[in-house]
Amino acid sequence: MEKEMDALEHIEKLMREAKEYNERRMVVLAGEREKSYSIFLSFLSDFDGKVALLSSIEMNIDGVDCFHLKDSGKLLGTTYDILILDVYYSLQPSDIGKLYGIVRGGGLIFLITPEIEKWKNMINRYHQRILTPPYKEEDIRRNFVSWFVEKLKKHDGIAIIENGIIVKSGIYKSKREYRKKPILPDRRIFDDIVYNVALTQDQVDFLKILEEFIDDYNTPTAVVLKANRGRGKSST
Repeated sequence: MEKEMDALEHIEKLMREAKEYNERRMVVLAGEREKSYSIFLSFLSDFDGKVALLSSIEMNIDGVDCFHLKDSGKLLGTTYDILILDVYYSLQPSDIGKLYGIVRGGGLIFLITPEIEKWKNMINRYHQRILTPPYKEEDIRRNFVSWFVEKLKKHDGIAIIENGIIVKSGIYKSKREYRKKPILPDRRIFDDIVYNVALTQDQVDFLKILEEFIDDYNTPTAVVLKANRGRGKSST
């Protein structure tokens, strides 16, 4: 119980740090799956925000949006404060790349995994699914998980807690960057209240371009806005 309290306090510290720098932090909960669930559920008991859980097993947790890992593509374009990826039984390389971006700045990403060193040599469900004759399980090289584990150990902002014990702190004092106040155009058609909501210069520039596209403000007009994730399309 004492170890779990230490782990919870550490996760709360990581959350504060993430919010301070408006960055994400990752927490790897390795070891016994039930213990890992106990830790993050205890953390969520006092948490007020949007939480998503993806697992290879059907789950149902109050206050948490639960999905199967095979449906991970459905979450693209959504935004959450906390993402929990239960990859204990299966890790598909594309899942990490697709999903980390759904967590807003200041949020946490949890990974539920077996014990780190044992995980490197385990056969998971993804391996079994892609295995084709005449190859057998002993032919699987298991390179990706080994490479992934080394990256988790190496990079900043990633904590590793194994069976309740803090193996790697993940504390990282990032460089604080201050957002410049956008410059509004001298001549504008939209009300100031619209421009004042814009947080970035890109958003202001788009609003100005949008004014030039619309000929008749009484006629519905369709505009397609394309940009990389995180540039503020939805808020614009």
